[in-house]
Amino acid sequence: MLQGMYMPEIENSKNLFEYHCQAKFEKLYGDNAPEIFKSRLETEQEMILGNNYEVPYLTAKQITDKSREMGYLTSTRGGIGSSFAAFLLGITDINPLPAIIPQPTVC
Repeated sequence: MLQGMYMPEIENSKNLFEYHCQAKFEKLYGDNAPEIFKSRLETEQEMILGNNYEVPYLTAKQITDKSREMGYLTSTRGGIGSSFAAFLLGITDINPLPAIIPQPTVC
């Protein structure tokens, strides 16, 4: 009889998770992202990867990507909706970070 929790596995999941998050982060915010954004991503990645939860996130990403490819609208409810990592992976369209307000240029 099996005892304990057995998570599904995806080969190279930790690297895939970090890659997809970082790629979207750089696309959205570039090299000069506010420190609060970088810190939020690092914190979430540490929590997710440290607890080996990257596979459920990657699985949700695959399902969401396929659903959108087939023309279905997708929506996420619950705690993952406030996750910056979930936003970067495309699992949710809700970006939990504050909007960047451009600073006026002084001439």
